[in-house]
Order: sequence, then structure tokens, then C-alpha cells
Amino acid sequence: MVKQLFFYGGSFNPPHISHVFAANYLTSIFPDALTLVAPILRHAYHKKLPCFETRYQLLKLAFQDMPRVTISRIEQELNLPNSRTIACIHELKIRYPGAKIYIVIGSDLVVDLPNWKNADELHEHAEFFVFPRPGYPYESPLQTPELVDVSSSMLRERIASGQIELCRGLIPKRVLDYIVEHGLYS
Repeated sequence: MVKQLFFYGGSFNPPHISHVFAANYLTSIFPDALTLVAPILRHAYHKKLPCFETRYQLLKLAFQDMPRVTISRIEQELNLPNSRTIACIHELKIRYPGAKIYIVIGSDLVVDLPNWKNADELHEHAEFFVFPRPGYPYESPLQTPELVDVSSSMLRERIASGQIELCRGLIPKRVLDYIVEHGLYS
């Protein structure tokens, strides 16, 4: 029986070291918890994304050495017209009855939480576990360390402009190799 579940959803476009760090931190501090990393199926704000399967594969590569992290297809299984965290949380409550659910986010998203679909209901069914990001200070009760100053959009821009070398060390090697091999973001 799962007692604690960390739901880490996002576009992961592409996954980078801060994503890996956050999941690794959770599995280190909460070794008995389940950490689900879930790529969104469709972006809530209609941003263009590589197909779900590509991002799912990138996540499998990014987290393959972390056996206590599970890459989830929950959004694909729900197949909603837009990404809705609340739908995932309702489904997780069915799949993991009695588990305390946390939604993992970076502090840059805290200001936007009131705009999320069913934001008040989200707070009723889950707690937010917030990782501080540079430029977005956040006081965490656990003294959670600040994430590396990297963003997927910055990495996509570097790749598109041919600056692959500037991505090394910011994207897991297997992920970067896959991106280069398949011409993603070029």
C-alpha cells in the first residue's frame, strides 16, 4: 500500500537535470513514497509539444537509473482534451486509496496556481511540494534546495541554434544523445 505519492507532471520538453534532481531528492528524503513522473498529453495553454511517445521515451532515458521513479502514462490513459492536474489527482486517489498525494512544482508556478483549473479543489485533495527556482524565492518547510538555473525553453533554443555543447551537463547524456540522434528541436 502506498502511503505517500509525489505526482510530478509537466511537459518535460526536454527533461533536464533539475527534473532529475527533484525526483532524486524526493526518493532520497521519502524512500517509501512513490514518485510518479507524468508527461502531459496536451498543453493546457496549447503550446506545441513533441508527441507524447517522444517525451515519454526521453523521460525513460532520463530516469532509467532511478528505480524508485515511475514514468506514468496517466494523462495518455485519461485522454482529456487539455491537461488537467485535477483529473490526474482524482484518478490517483482511485488507484492509490488512502495515499497522501503531493503535487510537485517549481516555485515559478506558485503565482499561477490560482489560475489552474479547479485550483481550490486541488488543495482539498493534495498538497503542493514546491522546489525553489532561481528568481522565484520560496520558503519550504523542509529547507528544500534550490533547483539549478535551467529551463526547457532555454535548452530548446540552444539546440535549435546548434549550441549542443552548451546543453551538456544540463540535460542527462542519454537524453541529449537521443535528441541529437533524432534531430529533435532543430
